[in-house]
Amino acid sequence: YKLELKESTSGSPDIYNWNPALAQSGAGKLYTFERVTLDGVDELIVRIETGRGKLGPDSTSPTDGTYVYNNKKADNYWIIEPCVSPDLVMTLYGLKNLAKKYEGRVGTGVGQYTANVAEVTDEELVGMNAAATDYINDASGKEKDNAGVQHFIDAYNGRFFPFTINQPTPGKLYRFKGKKSKKYMASSSSRNKMVLNAANGIETVFKLVEDNGNYKLLNCGNGYFITNTHDASALKANANTITFNASESSSLGYYTIKTSYSSPYIYDDVNETEVDRHGSYDANYCDWTIEEVTYLPVPINTTVGFGTLYSPVDLKGVCGDYAQDQRLEFYYGTKQDVGGKDKLVLTKLTGDIPAKTGFIVRYKGGVNETTGCVYMKIADSAPALPGRNELTGKLETIAKPDNGTVYTLQYLDNTLGLYKYTGATVKGGKAYYHLADGAAVPMGFVFDFEGQTTGVESIEVNADNQVIYDLSGRRVAKAGKGLYIINGKKVLVK
Repeated sequence: YKLELKESTSGSPDIYNWNPALAQSGAGKLYTFERVTLDGVDELIVRIETGRGKLGPDSTSPTDGTYVYNNKKADNYWIIEPCVSPDLVMTLYGLKNLAKKYEGRVGTGVGQYTANVAEVTDEELVGMNAAATDYINDASGKEKDNAGVQHFIDAYNGRFFPFTINQPTPGKLYRFKGKKSKKYMASSSSRNKMVLNAANGIETVFKLVEDNGNYKLLNCGNGYFITNTHDASALKANANTITFNASESSSLGYYTIKTSYSSPYIYDDVNETEVDRHGSYDANYCDWTIEEVTYLPVPINTTVGFGTLYSPVDLKGVCGDYAQDQRLEFYYGTKQDVGGKDKLVLTKLTGDIPAKTGFIVRYKGGVNETTGCVYMKIADSAPALPGRNELTGKLETIAKPDNGTVYTLQYLDNTLGLYKYTGATVKGGKAYYHLADGAAVPMGFVFDFEGQTTGVESIEVNADNQVIYDLSGRRVAKAGKGLYIINGKKVLVK
């Protein structure tokens, strides 16, 4: 309620707001309300008596003394009537304005928000804000009262607030773009420290991996996890755990990404070339947007025309207007007897491409010249292979297995083949053939096109497991006549 002074003798009375602060200053804080009855007036009318006299104004621009205490006008009365609380209205106004900032941002994706009641949609929020605006502006057709205002406030606080920024989902692929640089966080081919990259190649793609209830980020470009906040160089066991928080400066749609390292903030470096770390939050450099990856960049050597893949996610095959085999063909390998020889027969897969499955990939077209990748649409799921597959791989870069022999797809002496791998680590995301100790070595591999086996006899595995170099230091597939370095020894081949 509010108290408004009306002069009963006036046909169009002046109305003055009561200032409680003036009435209660100093002595005389006891008030007596005397009910007054006037002919023809239905409102509740009172005369207010204070310790200093009757409460009533003396002018429309009063001073402290004349405004509050006036014993001269005994015929001035107060009419008591319901009033909408200005404080309640301002609370509703503030909630409505804050809620409007989330319009267009309510949803299930990264960078979007979920309301206090998860089923709330963006359309519902827009409708709520419009209704509250009309109610505040007396344009709703309903008389505004305290109960109505409180109803809106309760609805905002109960159904909508707080809004929570959505978390990325383990198992999915993401890119992270700096607020300042507008570039993607990426692995580097030449050093551990991550860089900032404007392109969207495989080095900018990270898989969110759940590890004993914690989140870690695996870079799909080099097969290593984030460590030391700004490096992509660790195995999973030694990687930092990652948390994704709403921007600490309340920038809507942005995340502040922190690690378990002592300097936890992943930092969008000022020179816009590399990722750094910070011990404290900086609003300009510690905010990132997160983008879900919907097309996997598959690096391919278009000159050779072949590559390998051990995909972190399922990929679409031929469906609707999307024809995966116009970009890449995927082959899985089965060891078979072909013409009396053990061959690794590669059979073309038709349909969706399952994750964590080794494939030899044949290039057909559609490479992005900037990134050197062919972009393959990610599928929600994919069926298992229809047959046995000898090709394998890892998502994480690992030390070469001590047992057996690893063969990788290599182009040696102008000949493409599966050759013994001599490196110390096997790169994540790539397929290879792991031959068990004592197993017979396949003599080569052939392609199976639509059930018709086509031999590629020039593409053979080095059956003797020999590592051969010519005298210029160039590795070759097999030795012709002449002097060669074979398994570290100089050999004359006649």
